[in-house]
Amino acid sequence: MAEFPEEVRRWVKANWRGLFESELEGWYTDPTQWPKLTLKRFDEWFEVECHGVMIDTLGTPIEDDEAQD
Repeated sequence: MAEFPEEVRRWVKANWRGLFESELEGWYTDPTQWPKLTLKRFDEWFEVECHGVMIDTLGTPIEDDEAQD
């Protein structure tokens, strides 16, 4: 994924709010005290790096599509 910066940026544009909220939750748990969440502010506050780590951004059960039945 990191080999294709345009794909990474598309993914960030689709998922920035959940990432932002997750990071803020680790700092301060009262969302009423958070700043206004915008993509511009996300870009100002965070640097996106791609690593081989999975983060569940959907909150649904994770299924192994390669598992044998």
